[in-house]
Amino acid sequence: MAISFWYPEIVRLAVLLILFAPACHWVLPLHGPPEDRSAPPIDGPRRDGDADSGDAAADHAGPGDGPGLVEGAVPDEQIPPIDKGGPSGEQAPPPTACSGSFVAFPFAPPTSSSINGVSCTSAKSIFAVGDTGLLLHFDGKWVQDNSTGFAYTVEDVWSPTAGGTTAYAVGAHESVLQHTGSAWSEIQNKASSISVLYGIWGSGPTDIWAVGSVGVYAHYNGSTWTGKTLGVTGYDLQAVWGDLAGNLYVAATLGMTGKVLKWDGSNPTPKDAFVTTFRPMSIWGSGPKDIWAVGSKGKAAHFDGLAWQEQPAAALTLNAIWGSGPQQIFAVGDSGEAVCYDGTGWKPVPTPANTPVLYDVSGCGTTVLAVGGQGTVLVYAP
Repeated sequence: MAISFWYPEIVRLAVLLILFAPACHWVLPLHGPPEDRSAPPIDGPRRDGDADSGDAAADHAGPGDGPGLVEGAVPDEQIPPIDKGGPSGEQAPPPTACSGSFVAFPFAPPTSSSINGVSCTSAKSIFAVGDTGLLLHFDGKWVQDNSTGFAYTVEDVWSPTAGGTTAYAVGAHESVLQHTGSAWSEIQNKASSISVLYGIWGSGPTDIWAVGSVGVYAHYNGSTWTGKTLGVTGYDLQAVWGDLAGNLYVAATLGMTGKVLKWDGSNPTPKDAFVTTFRPMSIWGSGPKDIWAVGSKGKAAHFDGLAWQEQPAAALTLNAIWGSGPQQIFAVGDSGEAVCYDGTGWKPVPTPANTPVLYDVSGCGTTVLAVGGQGTVLVYAP
């Protein structure tokens, strides 16, 4: 009984020792029930059936809600060092790439709202976004920025520079928000638009792409955002990734199925790269011969440079995918499920008990973070 009583404290102490031991080479680091994005809400939860959407007031009100900058009640402690990769955060994985587990991030964010997207450029620069205009930055402590007045759902975030403090976020009304220095600002908000930008990715600070509902997309060339509609009638564009050779791959959904589109960014009509039997919700690749899409039914689709092939990866819907390289790829999804591909197959990754839906997973260097409902932030511990 004594061991059982102290077990949670022992686990927490072990995690903190891992995170803060100076000599430690550590790994820190972006959905509930199946969702329907065919008619996404503009100012409500990100998806129908969100696991933490039972009480709207409770879901969307957090300790940091209110005007101006709000700091999380977290001490400004030393953040552990990590290896810094390039803008994509790719680097060789450790030998035991998938043998760890996701644990609670030791610094709780100042919110109970759903966190829909996460991106990190270093251990001291983590961005997270979510419902009701949630905009967070972690630099040793969480800071919530309400100064923009943006009160709608923010879906995804991406940062172009390793170790930097610049990030771009997208969401309802085809909105684009930018973080520079220590604050967020609203760059674009088409108030009359019912479209939502769901995903964002860039090859660098002068080539950023965002995709969304009913085929809308936007591109940033370093000075101007330009929005258009892709020639894929009826399809919602959930996520985008590029192979750095000018080819863009887009996860597109229609009803309970979808496809992966291959696009050069200029032709308004992309090619069908692969028609899936599931709803692809996220896409990522380590290179042009290693591209993955994941989505409903726990399925994944893989491109090896020659052909696409579907395979089972999890039990439930997977909402996001990210990897440090071809032998360490994480995917997260409904009911807190997480899996990892180690180059040979998909393996389950433990998450804390009662973890809600996970919406995103992302990383930088050896840092891997997963976020989701009820203000959840998890970190991968090998």
